Amino acid sequence: MVIRGRHHETGASRFFSALLATSADTVPGGSHIVLVITVVGDDAGDYLGAGEDFTLWRGHDIGRGVVTRRIFA
Repeated sequence: MVIRGRHHETGASRFFSALLATSADTVPGGSHIVLVITVVGDDAGDYLGAGEDFTLWRGHDIGRGVVTRRIFA
């Protein structure tokens, strides 16, 4: 999967490779889902900070979300 984030200072957008996994909090058929997203990119933190919006992209926009927390590994 790919996600697109916007730089919080410049407003420039960038795509990042990402691995998505559903959380145990996900309710099938619900209006939203909770995902755990692992993002690859040295400067991902500049584009995907807590509280920032992001877009799920698979050839076109397929969903939108908000970063609620970040864990660095």
